[in-house]
Amino acid sequence: MHDPEDRPPVWIGHAGPVGATDPDATIEFYEGLGLRFIHRNDRIAALQLRGGTHLVVDTSGEVETTDAAPFDLMVDDIAAYHRHLVAEGLEPAPIEQLRAHQRFWITDPSGHRIRVHDSHVVGPA
Repeated sequence: MHDPEDRPPVWIGHAGPVGATDPDATIEFYEGLGLRFIHRNDRIAALQLRGGTHLVVDTSGEVETTDAAPFDLMVDDIAAYHRHLVAEGLEPAPIEQLRAHQRFWITDPSGHRIRVHDSHVVGPA
């Protein structure tokens, strides 16, 4: 068993692919959320999240888009992050108070609804 203060030895390497109806707008949107652009070719783009996980965006038009994103996001200060997205013009929904967490929704240019939660990380991540 790991000590909760130790960094876990594994993490998710890649999430997705997320279909993009407009690859340029989708990449720009995720950069606006704070992901770091890593790579793009004629089939995929990769954007990096904290911890090194890469979100894969299908730029070929071969992956269907869906209403729900196949992932959610977590942030340390949800109110500050929400204000940042509003300032970026990204139109997040209002913050909701849940039983144990706060969350809001935001929709990417391809129609994926993404949940954004406040952090519940334990120890170093």
